[in-house]
Amino acid sequence: MDLVVIKLQDYDVVLRMDFLGKYNAKNDCRKRYVIFSPYGEEEFKFYGQSRSSATRLVSAMKAWKMLANGCQGYLANMVDKDQE
Repeated sequence: MDLVVIKLQDYDVVLRMDFLGKYNAKNDCRKRYVIFSPYGEEEFKFYGQSRSSATRLVSAMKAWKMLANGCQGYLANMVDKDQE
């Protein structure tokens, strides 16, 4: 297992090292983005987005309860490129 438990007060996303390695990912925490360079495909950047802490807290609590009850968790982010 390649996950490491780190005590955090807040976080945006936690990704497994094998996932990051598979897509040759480079993380820039200061600028809040991850560059993915999948082999044989075009490189792209994933930018973090700010959310209010109240929304994140409610979502995290609900997700924790669902995961504790045996549900599987997935993370998805969609951005409308026409709205940028």
